[in-house]
Amino acid sequence: MDPGIESGWQTGKTVLDCNRYMLEHDIGTDVCFEIGQTGGATVTVRAHRYVLTSRSEVFEALFKSGTTECRNENEAKIRIDDIQPEIFREILRFIYYEKAEVNGENATLLLYASKKYLLPVLTRHCRDYLLKNLSISNAVSVLEHGLLFDEKELSRGCLRLISLNSDAVLKGVEILSASKSTMDSILSLTVMASTELDIYEACVNWARCRVLGEGGSVEEPTDDQIRVALGHLLYKIRFPTMDPVEFARLSVKRGVLSSAEKEAVYYYFVTKERVAELMFSAEKRWGEEIFVDRTVSCITEKWRYSTPTVDAINFKADCGILLTGVGLYPGHLQTGYDVDFEVMESSKSLFKRRTSVPHSANATPWKISLDRPIVISAGVAYTIKAFAHDDIGFYGNPCEPVCSTGKVTITFTGYTGGAELAKTATNGNYGQIPRLFFYQF
Repeated sequence: MDPGIESGWQTGKTVLDCNRYMLEHDIGTDVCFEIGQTGGATVTVRAHRYVLTSRSEVFEALFKSGTTECRNENEAKIRIDDIQPEIFREILRFIYYEKAEVNGENATLLLYASKKYLLPVLTRHCRDYLLKNLSISNAVSVLEHGLLFDEKELSRGCLRLISLNSDAVLKGVEILSASKSTMDSILSLTVMASTELDIYEACVNWARCRVLGEGGSVEEPTDDQIRVALGHLLYKIRFPTMDPVEFARLSVKRGVLSSAEKEAVYYYFVTKERVAELMFSAEKRWGEEIFVDRTVSCITEKWRYSTPTVDAINFKADCGILLTGVGLYPGHLQTGYDVDFEVMESSKSLFKRRTSVPHSANATPWKISLDRPIVISAGVAYTIKAFAHDDIGFYGNPCEPVCSTGKVTITFTGYTGGAELAKTATNGNYGQIPRLFFYQF
């Protein structure tokens, strides 16, 4: 017992305040926990059977079990070798007076301890903290814990962030130390904002680290070793969805796939037919591409300013989407036009290209495909700019400022930023840039 105990310490305190005081000053304790790994140093922490029993059915069962450690009526001694002393103290603080400090250093450790002792409120606090503080740099490690502890909500949150930011996650260092089950969960995602080539290269890098780490070898792993390390994960890679040229290059570069597997993929490229040797999914991870068209009525008439001018429009989506392309109206008369095209988030350029849009007597927008999908976050404003170097043959009048398809709603507004757009006529109700192509998460 702490010699510094105040006389009449109970006065003016709530039940929780008294619990806290008794815990902090070892008053009337009847259970002693020896915390530390087997064979190592231990830290002694004392507590009260009554309080622990009243808050945790695990402790209740433990004290009722009749084990040797719990038989001593004066002070039971219990060894704990899977929880750090400070984490156990945090568990006791929560049990005694419903306070626990959850932070970046202890959240996953507390999550484990709270689940071990069946403290669902503390488990929720840990889960909420981890979800709130998810980032590209920690998503893989948090997913590891979510899967290990069967925390489905936490795992879903991690996988959603990885899905939206797969390029950064797959090219980061954290994924190289992921477990095989975590890699399985990531590769099972049906939507990722990455090319399948990037996914394949991330898998090869992961397998390479596994081989080097397990064997302690300094030599570069062979293709056979890479394949063995990947195991069933190899069949999670969707080779038939790759660009044929990309697949041909990786096939020559590495021999991870067998000859029969390569032939099956090539056969699919040509015929779109599956053969028995094709063990890989041919479904794109981006799902079915959809689009919104903001044009209510299309006017067949030359659209051209007296001097070349940029057309631009802002848009926001009410949920996360993957932007895959933009539709622009065809050229006027028998000529097409070159266009400088750009997608921006604030002042940051996300995609930029000069391309050609052909002439057509039909007003159907000509799709400009992006090199890779752009992640469009819910509620964030993005800008599309199009600088046409010749006449456009159509424009929308009027246009819908709010367009919906499926579960996605996109709002278009005029863009007023930048001196080069001072004369633009395109806005949410009128003008150019009629169509957006995207995949829905």
